[in-house]
Amino acid sequence: MASSALSPALVKFLQFIVVETLEGRGDRLTESFIAEKVFNQQEFAPSEKSVVRVEKRRLRERLKDYYQGPGKDDRLVISLGSTFVPVFSPRGNDIPQTERRKFPWQWTVYAAAAILGLAAVVTWILLRRTAPEDFALTQLTYDSGSTTEPAISPDGKLVAYTSDRTGEGNRDIWAQNIATGDRARMAADPADDDEPSFSPDGSKVVFRSDRDGGGIYTVAILGGELKLIARRGRGPRFSPDGQRIVYWVGESYFVRTQVYVVAAMGGTPRQVQPKFYGAHDAVWSSDGKYLLFWGQRDESSAPDWWVAQVDGGEPVETGIFAVFARQNLSAGGPAAWVDDQVYFSARRDTTNLWKTTISPRTGKSSGRPRRLTFGTGQEGEPSVASNGNLVFSSAATSTNVWRLPMDLKQGKVTGNLERVTRDLSTEVFPSISANQRLAFSADRSGKREIWVKDLAMGKDTLLATSSSEFDSPKIAPDGSRVAYAVASPGWAIHVISSTGAEDRIYPNGGPPRAFSADGTKLLYEAKSCSPYCVGLLDLSTGKTEELIRHPKLALYPESFSPDGAWVAFQARPVDNDSNRTIYVTSYGDEHVGGPETWIQVTDGNHMDREVKWSPDGGWLYFLSERDGFRCIWAERLDRMTKHPIGQPFPVYHFHHSQQSLTSLGSPGKVGLSVTSDGLLFSLAETTGNIWLARARK
Repeated sequence: MASSALSPALVKFLQFIVVETLEGRGDRLTESFIAEKVFNQQEFAPSEKSVVRVEKRRLRERLKDYYQGPGKDDRLVISLGSTFVPVFSPRGNDIPQTERRKFPWQWTVYAAAAILGLAAVVTWILLRRTAPEDFALTQLTYDSGSTTEPAISPDGKLVAYTSDRTGEGNRDIWAQNIATGDRARMAADPADDDEPSFSPDGSKVVFRSDRDGGGIYTVAILGGELKLIARRGRGPRFSPDGQRIVYWVGESYFVRTQVYVVAAMGGTPRQVQPKFYGAHDAVWSSDGKYLLFWGQRDESSAPDWWVAQVDGGEPVETGIFAVFARQNLSAGGPAAWVDDQVYFSARRDTTNLWKTTISPRTGKSSGRPRRLTFGTGQEGEPSVASNGNLVFSSAATSTNVWRLPMDLKQGKVTGNLERVTRDLSTEVFPSISANQRLAFSADRSGKREIWVKDLAMGKDTLLATSSSEFDSPKIAPDGSRVAYAVASPGWAIHVISSTGAEDRIYPNGGPPRAFSADGTKLLYEAKSCSPYCVGLLDLSTGKTEELIRHPKLALYPESFSPDGAWVAFQARPVDNDSNRTIYVTSYGDEHVGGPETWIQVTDGNHMDREVKWSPDGGWLYFLSERDGFRCIWAERLDRMTKHPIGQPFPVYHFHHSQQSLTSLGSPGKVGLSVTSDGLLFSLAETTGNIWLARARK
């Protein structure tokens, strides 16, 4: 089926009308309203070829096909009648006759837990036409939660994957027979297990686990003793002869990472290409002599895929990222390397599976990358069997702004998480003013945009649009202005009025981090420093200065205290991006003192950042990955001296794979913000399932 057979807007259409209806706003689902919100038609004029009516007819047929096929056992059926309001109907005798006659709205909302079935409908619609002519698609799992990271056995008979289907709040490794569907959980543990991969003979699975501080483990597919191979580590892969395992070490893609090789039975790991600042996502060549990996020579250089001999030698840059750039592709690391064919996931208009050609011997690519799937979901993590079949995950992620009610003077949570925004776009970098104006970055039209939402009035205002990512929008305390950075050319800071009427540009800046309480000063990351330092922009004069710097530490600004007398910032050694230390220092007319005046708040043994002050200045709230997840932590301070009292403690954990701060990638996108009665931040919700692409004869 041609790739034009399904518009990405069809799924957005379905999700939008369902969310609006369940939120009690079904009365505003008119043709013109949907045309504006879903199809971005600002000046709607009804016609015989109305896109809304055309898509409605197509959606009605898709829903009918789904509930007659894969969804024939779903307890709740979603359908479309004469209006744009979806109808939720119980199937058969799932509820008593009396309730079926009444079918009260309250039951509908409760039954909308079956709206988890919406994810299945969406996935089925998306992938119905994703296969090109050389593949036939089969869905292997039908979970309502997060089932991802598939690996297919070399003989193509088994698939291993990560799933939270038990409902216990953690991820486990599961093995499933592709032919029969029989499945079993492997090496169950309360800690998260991730990233499985088969041994060449299919008898073992290697995976990453968070148990006991984290590490690489192997276990027999038929059950047996769990064996620790190496401490720490991610993305493990057996060599083609089964004698070695390659993996990478690092807290995330956004810090210093290193690739290691270790014997499959355990032993002393050996680092591969230790001179690289960043190296991860390594895959073996078919003969086991070479590794292909995502690599970055130093912190300031552009990344690329590199080929290196496993046993040493000078690496070769493939130049594939330049090819990707010409095709407007955004890719991470390679997923599989079979002979000279590299399989990977990349985003252009959507995130799909691709393959390209890279020679193991020369390290050079030839030909254009070829798209393998054409769906509008997030298709990724391909794994290839010897018979040419491959498995992959299809995930759906929504990212909105959430609020956590808290007594910020006591460090105590006072209520449940509350969703602040409900749009279907990805909404990140939230920043809130004292008068309840929320600034954030979104992709509502397919491009990155900066919006301001008046939470009191419920009104949204578009401030700026760009084809690339905006960096770190921050709103002034009085809500009058929003600052953001543009990386090219020269990291300019833009300060735009919240009405969009005025836009001032300050060159030679960097990503803004925080306004002062009176709105006259702006902390920013000074990219001109080497190493990075804390920059200060005086908005009244337009002058910039290097406020805090250190010859051996890279410094990153965080926030002003509410009274403007203190500045919080974080530091790391120039040669180590695995840990950060939070400091505070006084700020006044003479600005700040040297390192001897800095007050150390955290011990520097963990990844602690995104620091915000409580309204009374007696607490610091920040993101920390010290328990293996990105969670919200707090530290109490002496109100006068700002010295820490006691040890940091967790405020709220995000250990569940369906709701995550880590999956946002850059911690800046979380946008941890403080209000008068709680914390505000972006949160990603993910659902996903596994599909088989069977090679046609």
